[in-house]
This record gives sequence, structure tokens and C-alpha cells, in this order.
Amino acid sequence: MEIFFQHFKIFIGYLAYGALGFTVVNVYLTLNKLWRRKHHREVAESVSLGGRFVAILSGLIFAVQFILFQKWQNLLNMSLLIFSEIVQILIGAGVWVAREDKKTLFQLIKQSLKLERRESGDLARLLFFPSHADKIIEILVQVSMIDGEIEEREKKFILAFAEQWHIPVNWATVEKRLIEGGTTYAQLRKDMEIYLESSPPPEQASQLSELIRVLVEIDEEVTDEEQLILAELTGLIQGYVDKGGTKNEFNIALVPQNQVQQTFIETKIPEAGQKNQVAGGVIYVIGPYYSLKYAELICAKYRQQNLLCMPVKGNLREETYQFFEGNLN
Repeated sequence: MEIFFQHFKIFIGYLAYGALGFTVVNVYLTLNKLWRRKHHREVAESVSLGGRFVAILSGLIFAVQFILFQKWQNLLNMSLLIFSEIVQILIGAGVWVAREDKKTLFQLIKQSLKLERRESGDLARLLFFPSHADKIIEILVQVSMIDGEIEEREKKFILAFAEQWHIPVNWATVEKRLIEGGTTYAQLRKDMEIYLESSPPPEQASQLSELIRVLVEIDEEVTDEEQLILAELTGLIQGYVDKGGTKNEFNIALVPQNQVQQTFIETKIPEAGQKNQVAGGVIYVIGPYYSLKYAELICAKYRQQNLLCMPVKGNLREETYQFFEGNLN
């Protein structure tokens, strides 16, 4: 058994020398691709000098270990890799890029590292940057405006995310919007629908729901307006996360009292869709909504047009539904 092990070690030693050939091919193919384009500025800027320096430092540590333990195959292999890293540093520094100013190698490396430092967070922001972050900030701004004023703690809360995601917030413009009327329930809900139509990850949508809840409660006073829109937006998000709705869905039913009203609904209220036959007549359904109070708010708009409108919950086709009447206080 011992003889077999000795022969096996010798065999592995030969393979290690043979593996040097693969390293040579690897280094050649890597550098050949870069060498043909070494004079292009874009190619030079695509090489991470910081990454190359870290690789060299790591390689030198292993090289010292290989010398101490007399692992010459590994030392030669590591030397080839370090050589490759050095050449890539020269290419990344722009040594062969045509430029008017004559800079030293040290100046070129310093300049490249400065550029890389500015770009160092790009990948991290991509990994932790939520989809449609600008729309999220806009939604948070509108939520802060819904009660007619923006509290300082609300501003700081929104800015913490806006700055992290590098999204500018012009508070002068926001204040102007607030003076001119701020935002509406319908606009805020529409923007949330647009965001959800972009198919964000469900966990991200759930996090947005929690952000809205924290923002609403941050000043330790939840107004009626905030409570209403909080219930509707969180319900809307939950319906998206649940893939197909939630048990807490509400619709509003428009019930025409005569042919004139029926024609008006069909021609002037496109969101009403098709009529539904139920016992005793027809109704037109708009929704779904996720808050009874919000559904009642929408109903109030249609009642101003002398239409009979009621929130409804349940399956209309199976006639297993419940009507709600009157104002909800």
C-alpha cells in the first residue's frame, strides 16, 4: 500500500507540471484578448486595478508558502498568474492608450483607481437596488402628502432611501405640488398599480407595504386620510403578493334605475365594464378595491351623479355577496 501511495504521489507530481501547460494557455488567451485592444480607453477602464492588486497580493502570499515548502510546480504556476495580473494592471492603467498628456505609470494607476473608486458601488447598487426605485420614492412622497402636509420626519425617512438609491427629491417642487392640491387617492392608487404591473419580486412589494406603514405612523399620528390610503395600498400589494387576490376584496356596484342611467353608465363610465345580471335587474361592477372605506369613497363620486352605488363583497355571479349601504364614519 505504501509503494502504491509513493507511485501515486509521483504521478500527481507529473500531472502538476502538466497542469502548468493549462495555466500557460489560460494566461495567453486572457492576455491575447486584452492585448489586441489595449489601446482602447473603454477596454482599459473595464479592467479593475483594485481587483488585480488584490489578486497579486494573494498570489505573493501563496508564492512565499510554496518557496518555504519547496513546491516548485505551484510556485511556477503562481508566478505565471502574477505575471498575467501585472500585464492587466498596465493595460488597465492605460499605458498604451493614446493621450495628449504624458503621465507617469504611477499617475496613470492613481487615476484609474480614482475612477474605479467612483464606480465601486455600481454592482452593489444593482444587487440591492429595488426595481423601479424612482416609482417607490414617488409613491412614498405622495403618501406623505395625502393628509395635506409633509412632516419633517417624513422627509428624513424618504430621503434616507432616496439618497441610498441615488434618486434626487426636489422638495421645493413637492411643496409647490402640495400648495396646488398635493395628490389624490386615485393618483396614488394608480401609481401603485403601475409599480405592481412592473412585476417586482413579491418580497420587495411586501417590503414597500411595510415602508408605507412606517411612513404613515412615523409622526405618531395617523390621520383619517392616511388610514384610508394605508388600508387600500397594503391591500392592493397583498393582492399582488397572493397571486390572484385576497379575501378582503371589495367592488362597487352601480345599479341603474332606468334606461337613461343604464345608457349613461355604458357610455360615460368605461371602467364599469359589462353589465351583470342578478336577481331583480342588472348591476355594473367596478373594482376590486381592498378597503371598504375606500370603496365607499369611490361610491360617493358616482352618487354625486345621481347614480345608485353601493360597495359589494362576494361572488356576484354566484349571488353570494353582501351589499354595504351608507357613509362609513
